[in-house]
Amino acid sequence: LKMASRVIIAPALLCLAAVACAQLPRYPAHHTHACLPPNDGFPFCDTTLPIPDRVADLVSRLSLQDKIANRYDLEQAGAGIGLPSYNWNQEGLHGLGAQCFQANSSTPARCPTIFAAPPALAASWNTTLLFDIGDVIGTEARAYNNFGGNRGYQNRPVDLNVWLPNLNIARDPRWGRQVETYSEDPWMTGVLGAAIVNGTQRGKQPGNGYLKMIVAAKHATAYQIEDNRFSRNVNISLHDLAATYYPAWEGVVIDGKAAGFMCAYDAINGVPCCGSNYLITQLMRNDWGLGAAFQGGSYVQSDCGAIEAISGDHHYVATEVEGVAVAMNAGVDIDCGDGYTNQLGPAISQGYTTESTIDSSVTRTYTLQMLAGRFDPLSQQPYANIPFEAIDSPEHQALALESALQGMVLLRNDGVLPLVSGRKVALVGPFGKADGDLLGNYFEQRCPGGSFSCVPTIYDGLTKYNGAGSVSFVQGCPVTGHAPPGGIDTAVAAAKSADIVVIALGTNSQVAEEGQDAPNMDLPGDQSKLAAAILAVGKPTIVLLLNGGTLSIDTIANFTGPSPIAIVEVFFPGEAGGIPIAMQLFGLANRWGKLPATVYPAIYQTQIPITEMSMTKPPGRTYKYYLGRPLYPFGFGLSYTTFSVSGSCPDHPPVAVMSNGSTISCSVTVTNTGTRDGDEVVQVYVLPNASSIFPANVYPTPDPLSIRQLVAFQRVAVPKGQAVTVPFTLGVAAFASATNEGDRVAWAGRYEIVFTTTGITEGPNTSRQAVEIDATGSDRIVLRRYAAYYP
Repeated sequence: LKMASRVIIAPALLCLAAVACAQLPRYPAHHTHACLPPNDGFPFCDTTLPIPDRVADLVSRLSLQDKIANRYDLEQAGAGIGLPSYNWNQEGLHGLGAQCFQANSSTPARCPTIFAAPPALAASWNTTLLFDIGDVIGTEARAYNNFGGNRGYQNRPVDLNVWLPNLNIARDPRWGRQVETYSEDPWMTGVLGAAIVNGTQRGKQPGNGYLKMIVAAKHATAYQIEDNRFSRNVNISLHDLAATYYPAWEGVVIDGKAAGFMCAYDAINGVPCCGSNYLITQLMRNDWGLGAAFQGGSYVQSDCGAIEAISGDHHYVATEVEGVAVAMNAGVDIDCGDGYTNQLGPAISQGYTTESTIDSSVTRTYTLQMLAGRFDPLSQQPYANIPFEAIDSPEHQALALESALQGMVLLRNDGVLPLVSGRKVALVGPFGKADGDLLGNYFEQRCPGGSFSCVPTIYDGLTKYNGAGSVSFVQGCPVTGHAPPGGIDTAVAAAKSADIVVIALGTNSQVAEEGQDAPNMDLPGDQSKLAAAILAVGKPTIVLLLNGGTLSIDTIANFTGPSPIAIVEVFFPGEAGGIPIAMQLFGLANRWGKLPATVYPAIYQTQIPITEMSMTKPPGRTYKYYLGRPLYPFGFGLSYTTFSVSGSCPDHPPVAVMSNGSTISCSVTVTNTGTRDGDEVVQVYVLPNASSIFPANVYPTPDPLSIRQLVAFQRVAVPKGQAVTVPFTLGVAAFASATNEGDRVAWAGRYEIVFTTTGITEGPNTSRQAVEIDATGSDRIVLRRYAAYYP
């Protein structure tokens, strides 16, 4: 059900003709391959032996000093047996984080493909798109590895692993790193995360049994605040852990089969995440099966400096020697920092950990490297044939464009859109001629030489598609700070002389980024003043929003002036820049997405501080618990065409009774009733009937229930005048919620399944099916007992 029906496919390129591809070097400069002559005679190089035997032989040949040296994220161990250094530090959030480079002096430089920012990827509600993007990231990482490309950070090479995605939920729009996250819904985050992980680790092309890349998701878990992030302890109820902060990780480990993850800076209920045996070993490895798909190979990497923070910032233990032992004993394999390098030796000699514990860690990571082919001849590995030309190929550029098209959300349209070309357009606002800011964050380079000159601006896009019309530009005000004298007046004058006004507003890294939360949810600086002045002109106006965390735009959303307006949530479009924005505005595409997070009114930020971690404390967080009226709800988004939706479960009575192990089969039909082809997103929610589940005379203080929860979705392409039917099947787990004790259960009682395409579960254009959960004499069906692991 979660697969989409329409997406551009970006196949991995193979070098089929010498004239078309740069010559593949046998081993590139700065290679990190092992088992090369004269060091290819060791048993660990023998591909006829089982991998566990090969790894055991390799580990037996390492000294304790070697083992410690390769627990740093730039491995330095094993030179005496032909092991070069190896880089575990590699970003890939929405494109490979690496520098542009040339395969040789005769080839033009190529740069990694940069897709739309993660909130936009989530706004696509398209798992196929996420899988394909992961496949491209894996392909380009392999091309970089094949030709000796550079990661950029500390001049390190691109090796066989990558960090993606960021699975922390979009809990609060003020969080500095919300631009890296997918959705406020933890289940949806896990579904999308599993898709991109599967694409990156395995891809579409057979790899002769090899891992395409080794993926580590980040940051586990409940990392949600930048202020004092190294020392922050977050107190979280067992309910919120089970309902909100675990499900995305569970989905990516179980369904995505991620090979690893990064533990976060924060401490949860007093225990640092990178020192939590419960989180790392009990949940991830033992319960969810991290490493089970890879012959026991897995890896947990600390966020940079997090191991030193166990003692230095959290004061969880008295000394750094004890702190590194806590991390190693909990199961952290790789240190992005100096703690392991400097203190693991003393930790062993002082009895805080053991060499056998380090052996287990080294065994896990070398198993993954062997599965990725680091110790095998390149001739056996199809991924070694990925050419230099695969980097930012035309197919990859087309997929990047598609990611931006599907990631924009049309929030309001009073008939302004789509635009007709040939008119006089005034473009105003601080993002009108922005280039690098359109990319989002976590990339190294986009254009050769390090500039952003190859990124089309919004001005470029509008000019390209406006035909014989004209486009003028006035900034009006900067992103932050005050407008220059006369800046807003000049923008108003431009608006008055135009037929159509496009105003490009938003936030960038000056407002929120890693290490810095946004001070509020408002448009920064004088942007609200600029918007009010432009809207007062009375010309048809399109408001573009470019941001990570959603913005409280009450005045704009509620504008009731004499002229029509439209509002488009762009997020950040990636390398395609202003081209997909203009394509949507001029009606050359009708590929809109849906909101992956709630747009709150401005009053929300006065009702709940960013530091409040409770999901259920009024007014509540996310669409699952928020009791107020949002500006725009989770799942909302318009189109240039119209759709009707009807859902039914024809093989079931009006009230379907479900018990443990049973399923319900339904279908949703989406009909395009308008005049344009378009994409739509089927959304299926479960709404619990609280009075039925928790009768007041039995449960005077009931456990929390969500208002509604997303349980299925699918993006579909529907030609005008046609219909698409989407079947789906739900099990009892779709009706589950978390108890106060942290168990996941399906409470006995009445529920409704609601089918919609707008995120709105009441009113017209929704369909419903009643369900009764029968727990066979009990008040609940227990699905998972998280609480069993707590003392």
